[in-house]
Amino acid sequence: MASTKHLSCNNLSNGHCKFGRKCKYSHDPTTACSPFLSRKGCLKADDCYFAHPEQSATDSNQPSLRTRKTRVPPSDVDPDYEARFRKWIFLIPRNNRQVPDVTLFFKTGYQLLAASDASGQQRLIKKLAAEEGLNMIKTLVEAVDDEHDDLCHSIFEGAVVPLFQILTHPNIASSLVLEHPLDTIYNFLYGPGGRRGVLIFRFTSKALLHAVVAGDSDTNRNSLLGPCVAALERLVDLNQGAQLQQEFLSIVESVSACVEPSDMSPESRRRLDKIRLRVGLGSLMPSAVKAKPVATGKATFTLSNDLPGELSSNGPRHDNDHEDIDDIQILPTAQEINSTRLEYLPLNNAKNSHLAGLPALLDRRFRLLREDAIGGLRDAVRRETSRLTNASLPTGQSGSSNAERTHVHENLRLQRWEVDRRKGIQLVVDFEQPRHITQSGELARKEWWESSRRLQPTSLVCIITSSGQIIFCLVCDPEPTAPIKRRQQPRDEEAAAEAEYQRRKMEMPTLHKQSHRAAVMLTIVETNCEHVAWISRHLMSGRSGSNAKMSLVEFPGVLLPSFEPTLKALQSMSRSLDLPFTDYLAPEAPGSGTLDVAPPLYAQKQRFAFNLSPIANGKTLELSPTKPFDPALFRDNTTLDEAQQSAVLHALTNTLALIQGPPGTGKSYTGVSIIKTLLHNREPGDIGPIICVCYTNHALDQLLEHLVKDGIKQVVRIGSRSKSELLKDINLRDFAQEIQLTRDEGQEKYQLYQQLNSAIDEIEGLLNALNALGSEGSLKAYLTTSWPRHYEQLFGAGAVEDGFTLVRHNNKDLIGNWLRGAEPSNRDLPESALHQMSLEKMSASERQRLLSRWIKDHAKQLALELDSAWESYTETRNELDKYYQEQQRRALSEAYIVGVTTSGLAKNLEVLRHLRSKVMVCEEAGEVMEAHTLTALLPSIEHAILIGDHQQLRPQVKNYDLCHDNPRGKHLALDISLFERLVEPAPGTKLPPMPFSRLKTQRRMHPSIAELIRRTLYVDLEDHATVSDYPAVLGMKDRLFWLNHDNREDGADPTQAQSDSKSNSFEFSMVSALASHLVRQGTYAAEDIAILTPYVRQLQNLRRSLSGMFEVVMNDRDTDALEEQEPLKGARPAPLPSSNRKTTLANALRIATVDNFQGEEAKIIILSFVRCNAEGKCGFLRTSNRINVALSRARHGMYVIGDAQTASSVPMWAKIVGILDSQGNIGDRLTLCCPRHPNDLIEVTTPDHFAVFSPEGGCNKRCTSRLQCGHACPNKCHSETLHEAVHCLERCLRVNLGVTTHAQSLVVILVTSSCPSACGETCPEAKCCQTCGDEAIKSSMVDYYEALTYEDIDLDEGPCMFPSCGHVITRANLDQHMEMREYYQFGFDGVGREVITAAKFTSAPMSVTVQKTCPACRAPIRNTNRYSRIARRAWIDEATKKFIVWANSNFVPMAARMAEVEAQFQPNVASAGDQELQKRLKVHIVAPLSLEGSSESQIRKIYNLTKSDTRYKDAFRLRTRINDFLSRVNESEQPFSRIYDLVQDAKRHRGVEGTMTWTPDVLQTRNRMLATVLLIRCEYTIIANFLKMSKGTATQINIDFKNHQNPCESLIEDAKVRNQPAIEVEGHLFWARFLCLERGVSDAVPDGSSALLTAREHLQTAREICTEHQGQTAGMRSEIEDVEKALRDSTFYTSVTNEEKAAIYAAMASDFRGTGHWYYCANGHPFTVGECGMPMQTSRCPQCGATVGGERHTAVEGVRRATDMDEQFGRLLI
Repeated sequence: MASTKHLSCNNLSNGHCKFGRKCKYSHDPTTACSPFLSRKGCLKADDCYFAHPEQSATDSNQPSLRTRKTRVPPSDVDPDYEARFRKWIFLIPRNNRQVPDVTLFFKTGYQLLAASDASGQQRLIKKLAAEEGLNMIKTLVEAVDDEHDDLCHSIFEGAVVPLFQILTHPNIASSLVLEHPLDTIYNFLYGPGGRRGVLIFRFTSKALLHAVVAGDSDTNRNSLLGPCVAALERLVDLNQGAQLQQEFLSIVESVSACVEPSDMSPESRRRLDKIRLRVGLGSLMPSAVKAKPVATGKATFTLSNDLPGELSSNGPRHDNDHEDIDDIQILPTAQEINSTRLEYLPLNNAKNSHLAGLPALLDRRFRLLREDAIGGLRDAVRRETSRLTNASLPTGQSGSSNAERTHVHENLRLQRWEVDRRKGIQLVVDFEQPRHITQSGELARKEWWESSRRLQPTSLVCIITSSGQIIFCLVCDPEPTAPIKRRQQPRDEEAAAEAEYQRRKMEMPTLHKQSHRAAVMLTIVETNCEHVAWISRHLMSGRSGSNAKMSLVEFPGVLLPSFEPTLKALQSMSRSLDLPFTDYLAPEAPGSGTLDVAPPLYAQKQRFAFNLSPIANGKTLELSPTKPFDPALFRDNTTLDEAQQSAVLHALTNTLALIQGPPGTGKSYTGVSIIKTLLHNREPGDIGPIICVCYTNHALDQLLEHLVKDGIKQVVRIGSRSKSELLKDINLRDFAQEIQLTRDEGQEKYQLYQQLNSAIDEIEGLLNALNALGSEGSLKAYLTTSWPRHYEQLFGAGAVEDGFTLVRHNNKDLIGNWLRGAEPSNRDLPESALHQMSLEKMSASERQRLLSRWIKDHAKQLALELDSAWESYTETRNELDKYYQEQQRRALSEAYIVGVTTSGLAKNLEVLRHLRSKVMVCEEAGEVMEAHTLTALLPSIEHAILIGDHQQLRPQVKNYDLCHDNPRGKHLALDISLFERLVEPAPGTKLPPMPFSRLKTQRRMHPSIAELIRRTLYVDLEDHATVSDYPAVLGMKDRLFWLNHDNREDGADPTQAQSDSKSNSFEFSMVSALASHLVRQGTYAAEDIAILTPYVRQLQNLRRSLSGMFEVVMNDRDTDALEEQEPLKGARPAPLPSSNRKTTLANALRIATVDNFQGEEAKIIILSFVRCNAEGKCGFLRTSNRINVALSRARHGMYVIGDAQTASSVPMWAKIVGILDSQGNIGDRLTLCCPRHPNDLIEVTTPDHFAVFSPEGGCNKRCTSRLQCGHACPNKCHSETLHEAVHCLERCLRVNLGVTTHAQSLVVILVTSSCPSACGETCPEAKCCQTCGDEAIKSSMVDYYEALTYEDIDLDEGPCMFPSCGHVITRANLDQHMEMREYYQFGFDGVGREVITAAKFTSAPMSVTVQKTCPACRAPIRNTNRYSRIARRAWIDEATKKFIVWANSNFVPMAARMAEVEAQFQPNVASAGDQELQKRLKVHIVAPLSLEGSSESQIRKIYNLTKSDTRYKDAFRLRTRINDFLSRVNESEQPFSRIYDLVQDAKRHRGVEGTMTWTPDVLQTRNRMLATVLLIRCEYTIIANFLKMSKGTATQINIDFKNHQNPCESLIEDAKVRNQPAIEVEGHLFWARFLCLERGVSDAVPDGSSALLTAREHLQTAREICTEHQGQTAGMRSEIEDVEKALRDSTFYTSVTNEEKAAIYAAMASDFRGTGHWYYCANGHPFTVGECGMPMQTSRCPQCGATVGGERHTAVEGVRRATDMDEQFGRLLI
């Protein structure tokens, strides 16, 4: 075995190696770290024990977690560590006689903890949480209760403080896997009624006071106070009883008095403040918010508000209406949906709330966010419920305007329960297919479902019934989880698991397989026993007799993960109330004036100061939050402008900092500067990883890319939806997998998996019982335990009634017999009486009611058991998840930057809460909903920096009734971000504004553009000097202009009944023309032009309009919005134009909605206003925020196309129109300016004017520049870029070079004109003359790449082609279209022209997949010399494909007919016919019959004797049919052979010399060989049965079998050459069969004869072939054995068929119907693959011998799918 001493030890790298010096891996710190050298790198970075070799600087910008600094190995790598740990355990007394030394125990324990790795720390904590460890804590508490003052100090510092240090150690407090044991210790420490907690913390306060009296230094007291306060905080948090006990009040005050607040560490002060708040002393604390009082004397009037739950004057609205948000279910309940009362929505004014302070804030954010998320969903479900109960309402009838868009799937049926080991409990349902696809094929249905994007995994759906049942579910992936192969698993268990997996795969529900029913798999969002019991009773609709109608409602616009994690996080925060910055976010007593914000807690440490060198050009500048700072020093040594400097200082010195960044002022640059500074001060401040939060994935990618490109290392991104190549290697998911678990964690994880498997097995059994609910077996199981008396009466061997024993003669369907066996009666007793009655005395109705009760009770019983089992499964699953979360936490703890979206943060809240991060930076905070920002404020955060602009886009809200700009929603204002609320508090809240810093210098817009927002929003916005130097917009007179028009907006889209989106046809045509004009300037790159619109419908029209000319680029959110807008009416939705489509101009345009373009910019912006109506409604663009974004994206120029009159109804638009009017930048005519003729201005008012007055992007004059050849340019005025692409049109006396030279002149065209055709082609008619020809031809488009007409073409440089269809196309265009380079080699002649030099010999069979056609009319391109090789190749291939199709479609019916003919001769079918035939033969055969000569003559004689028998008639007809088929599939009749013969004949007649080479491999031989086998088989059947019949005539029959064996020998040789093993075996078998017939009719072949030996050699060869090619010779081995037996016994042998052969022919018939089994070999020969359609074994091509087939569904190299053959066979009817 190779040595591993050069590899680093992973165990030691993680902290401890139990093998010590015996370890086979290296423990030398200089050894290169193995993970570091791997692809993903080492996660431990600077803390790694092993060496990290220096990397090359090739990828300096690539993010990494791979850096290095020396790390001291933990002390527990010492082999003595285990001995020390055991010694510590031995300090625990083994009996009551021993006196424990608690001081030594806890002091030693802390020393061990500090020196150990994660594994050792976990072992120590778990030992403390065990019974013996808790007894030591109990002993300590009893000791402090009895200690005297003189021993107080020693036991406090020797035992109590070490205990608290153990419990509050950072690694312990942050560990997710130690939460449970740690909580156990704290709960035990609290004790019954809090007695132990009071004792030990009263002692703690006493000891701290003793330290004060003793004169201990502040540093020592702080070191003692820290762990004590941290332990007290955790104990109070865990035990709500502590918050009500009076004893803890005095303890808190005593502890607080031990150290002066100014001398206390910030962390301890924060913890004490929180404990005071918990125990009810918050009102006695001085407020940290110091506001300047301002007198108010305004009159107030308050409206009443109907409070939630029991606080409502009318009582709760429904079962989900509660005062406490923690009791509210996220998704609505049935009662909530059907409630007619309005939901309680708290207003901004706290006076109307039932809560105050932080609880009120969280309550308001939760209720408003939940209403926005599920309000429309609730209305949509209510609408469908009404429809189910009222049949007159149509499906999808519109109700509330806020109702969600839905897809309703009708006639739902509940099929069965299933359970998956990874996905949990699942429910299979089916419903009616949409009517328009019921008649479609399976493939078409599959395509429709995929393209419609309906019922995709994770889609939210709802089961709704007419009885009022409402169950929310998620669509889940139906693919079952593969079984996990465990070590030492018994084979039978492994086989059973694999069989169950395969069964589930076979039964996997699909949407498309069935024509009338679609099936889907669901998981219930919130599993409860009521839902489970109800579903189980209604499985397979009607089992319980219910007639309830059911529908499945899908909500395509609702994503549960987008709001559920945030809402649950708010509920959790309402329980813990651990939100930081509460004094600023939700003050109990609002003041007025301006707030004084404190510095971050970590920055309040003594001697702490920020080192500003990263942003001060390397100069050391220190910023202390508590000391004066000279801004001039900073200003002289930084690249930041003055406002950015102020913002950075503000951000660093305020615990909650707000930075407003108007458009273009460098928010991202400022944010990166702040983060770089914080990272430089990471260790002094102990700030941990910085959490960077953004609302969207796009914004997060941009921020992290900025950081990485600035050289920041240790960046981790949470979430998998990154589109950045730069960030693809820093995803948390990848790094967390590399974190190794400790030994204890691995063992516990294994045990949890065992528990999980047990829970799954239990659940599976219960679900099976629920699936069988109501069956006889199910009822037996239920009645046995619940109603044994009824069980005996119904299922017992014999029941005694009134002295008689009931005897059953039929034990089948006992339940049915019992239900049907009731005597007529109208009695209807109550259920309670039925339980006491005899079953036989019940009436029919009573029996039915009792059965229903049994089923209902059984379902409830099973559901309760399932609920308990599911709870056990969930708890175990959650415990397992903690180990994965712990791996993530450890990976994140190594990071410097953690990037996450707001929704991703809510999903990973449990991990991030244990990360101990102290800094959070939120980008685009003005666009983030307050609820999301609050969840990002983790309890450990001490410093939050919010960067955004509340005057740009607000958070997106679905329900307009909740928006600030809606008069009805003004007091709700869900779309007001936390950033905006703090900067500009609502008037009624009486909160003082937070101080914030505003950036002032914009570097984006030209001053004329910036003026629009400067005079309306940002009065102090300044322009950087560089923006004044922007060049003018080429092709335009003005860089800023509003094109005013009065073309009305389009009407409503009838395909989108629920859409409010708008469009304007004039505007998108005008925008397209203007964009094309700007692109033709040849100056602007792909990202320089962007088109904005406020409406998705206009965006849709723009995309379709522009995609024909440009490559259109859109972001993900706009793409998703467009897909939602696309109508889905019946057939498959029409696809939108491809976003990757390239055109002549080869330019890309960005198009976007205004809402999705914040943070982006472009040199030129074109804004389509859309709205133009008589009512003056501006729609989306009525808010100043959207107007701001729309007007601030352009750098060089901006053009607005819209109705100014409609816009002026909004004050801000009216002001902007006034500004533009005063500057002359608005009008009904857009002025273009030719860059080459600036004095000739062009005014356009319609899209057509661009084509008329500026066709090439310039003016209407001729271009004045010379071409490269020196001739004048014939085109209109255009840019230099377009000019360089122009071909000269003047006559150049140069010969057109092609394959040949001109062989004839153009007689009908003037001598002065040159032939326009390519050399070697027939010259065209006179009307094609470029000088005097037909005007229609001259003006036709001939160059589709350069958009040139025929008269614009330089025929000397680029001649034209004239296909037979009559169109004219340039040779260059048609060469590209015909893919000439695939067939010819090109080179250059002496004058530098590209010419054909040789033909490529790559024209293999089937190499041309489609017949090339004219680009203009799609007519086939034929009769052209230049392309004849390509055209004929395609024609030959097409003819060959048709030949194959015809041949196979004729062969399959013949093979089937052969089987029918053989069946007619079977003894059980043909007995009567045999007797008649034998009588006839006796009459006609009177002398020895001689059957000699050819096989044809022999068969003809037999025919004459048997033609009266219909069986032989059928056989002879089939033989004639086979012979005819053989003549048609012969190689000489195939297209290749026919063409070869024609060419040879033409050469002979014309006297052309030379040879034409070809290979017969191109010919198709498969059908001819198969038909030959079929002919031999038919003749054998005829002869064999004739000989059998003739035996009864007693007449000698002599027959020459040599003429039948010779074709067999030829077939064998042919099959060998063609690599057809099955056909070769057939040849050997039939040779031997004919010998069997010969032995049966004569004695000429005795035993031991050479013929018999030859026959046995044939059979031996056949057996060897079968052994070598088992897959292709299935079933033939049994035929060999049968023939051997016939040879051995000299028996008469006639049977030649077997089931395998019949299956092969059936498969062939299936293949020929287009099931996708056709392939081409490497040389282009087609062949088929049976069974599943994918190759499973290799073979040889029957045409050329190339390797074909494959293994494991993977084709060998060179083999390709023959989809064209599939299409041909798909149209066959066989």
